[in-house]
Amino acid sequence: MLDNLDLFDLARGRRARDEGMAKVQDETLTEYADRMLEAFVGYRWTGEDVRAYIEGMGYSPGHPNAWGAVINALVRRGRLEKTGEYRQMRRVSSHARVNPVYFITQARRTIIRWVAT
Repeated sequence: MLDNLDLFDLARGRRARDEGMAKVQDETLTEYADRMLEAFVGYRWTGEDVRAYIEGMGYSPGHPNAWGAVINALVRRGRLEKTGEYRQMRRVSSHARVNPVYFITQARRTIIRWVAT
């Protein structure tokens, strides 16, 4: 029964998440979303709301999983801050799962990426 403990490794899970997001990250879309959100400072949106607005403007990433990477990048930049609230998603393909509500901020942090050599 304890043979499957290697399935529960938080560090490995985080590395796999980061590697997956790096594969689908769309920097152009992230920059566009960041600029677009400047007009909505003070609003409370979910990632689904951000996606719906951007798709309504005619933009979409090359892979559907890129949306998670875009929202994650906006959180790391400080553009989105979690409010502690959650809403169920309305998109049918999302199966009504819960989604954090974010406060759109004016702040933008500079992200420094370290590359191991």
